[in-house]
Amino acid sequence: MALLGLAPVAGAEDAAPFHFIDRDLMRISGELVGLSEKSVQYRDGTGRTRTLERSKLLAAYSRRHHGPAVPTSLAVADTTGEIPGVLRLTDGQLVPGFLMTAEAAGGDAIRWRSRRVGAFTVTLESVAALALHDGPREVVESASDVVVLTNADRLEGFVESIGPELAMEVGGQKSRLAIDRVAWVQLAAKPTVAAAQLVYLSDGAILAARSIASSGSGLTVTWALAGDDSSGVLELGAVDAIVFEPAALRSLAACEVLKQEPLQGRRWAPPIGVQAIDDAPIGLAAITLDGPMGCEWRLPAQAKRLRATIALPESARVWGNTTVTAAAAPRGGGFGAAQVFELSAEKPEAELSLDCTGMERVRIEVLGRGYDRVQARAVLLEPAILIGP
Repeated sequence: MALLGLAPVAGAEDAAPFHFIDRDLMRISGELVGLSEKSVQYRDGTGRTRTLERSKLLAAYSRRHHGPAVPTSLAVADTTGEIPGVLRLTDGQLVPGFLMTAEAAGGDAIRWRSRRVGAFTVTLESVAALALHDGPREVVESASDVVVLTNADRLEGFVESIGPELAMEVGGQKSRLAIDRVAWVQLAAKPTVAAAQLVYLSDGAILAARSIASSGSGLTVTWALAGDDSSGVLELGAVDAIVFEPAALRSLAACEVLKQEPLQGRRWAPPIGVQAIDDAPIGLAAITLDGPMGCEWRLPAQAKRLRATIALPESARVWGNTTVTAAAAPRGGGFGAAQVFELSAEKPEAELSLDCTGMERVRIEVLGRGYDRVQARAVLLEPAILIGP
C-alpha cells in the first residue's frame, strides 16, 4: 500500500459537494460556504444556506483528491541547504516542503520548512516517513527503520539523526550517509492521533490547525506546527476536507484483520482489496470483498458504531447478485444477530449502520445466491467507525 503517492498539484476547481458527518455518522451533503468557531454554513440542493452546529460534526469533506507534490526550488528562493520533499508525521499530518540541513536541530529532531507553516522543528519520534525525491514510495513491513537510497539500495536499522548527513546504525555498525544520497526514510514509529483538527488542502498537505474560521472571503488558520500563534489565510476553495475530531473517527480499513476465509464450499478466496489510504476521502478507504467469503476485523477500543455504504462493484452491477451480512461480537463472546442486505442489479447499494458499543470484533460475509455465486462481490464505501467514551 502506497504511503506517499507524489503527484502534480491540481489547479483550482469549481465548488465541489461537501459531505458533513455528524456524531451518529449520518451524512448531509451541500456546498461549504463558511465556518466559525461554533457553526458550519453550507448551501443545500435548493440553493438555501443552512447552518450546522460545529460541536455536532466530526468532519466535512469533498471527494476531491490531491496527492502531495514535492515542491521545486524554482518555486521559491533557491536556498542553500534545503532539500525538497514530503514529510509525514505519526499523527497523519502530511507536509510538502523542505528539509533544512543548514540549521542545527539536535540529534533527535529535524528542521522543516513549509510554505504554509514556515520553519519548524519536530522530533524523530514524531516522524513516520520522509520522501526526498519525486516518485511513489512503498511502505515496507519492518520493525526497524528503513532507508532507501537514490540507487535503490535499502538499509534497515536505527536512524540516529537526519541533517546534512543521515546517521544510522545497521547490524551494530554505525554509518553516515550524505543526505543527497537518500530518497526515502521510514521510521518505526507508532501511529498517534492528532490533538487538533486536521485540514486537507488542495496542494496535498494535511495540517493540524489549532483554530480555523471564516474571515472575509477566506479562512484564517492557526497551524499547530507553527512555533507561535501567528495565523495564515486560506481560500475556501483550497480546503478539500476538515476532520474536526480525529480521535473520534476511524477507518475500518485501518483496523487489524483477524480472519479471512472462503465460504459456501469455496476452497480459496482472494485477500480483501483495500484502497490506498492516501487516495480515500479523509482516509476512509474502500474495502472490496470477493466472495463467497467472510472477514473479521478487530474494532478500536471504545468503538460505538460502524457505518458504510455496501455496494456492488461497478464491474458487477449488471449481473451482481449477492447477500451481505454484518455482525459484531464482544470480547470472548459470539457474534450477535446479523444485519442482512440483498444486493442486485435492481438494488446495487444499501446502508450499513451497526451498533458496536462494547464490541471487540466485527464480521462481514459476502454470500452467493443460488447458482450465481460467481457474482458474490461487494465493496464497503467510506467505512467509518465512531469512537467515543
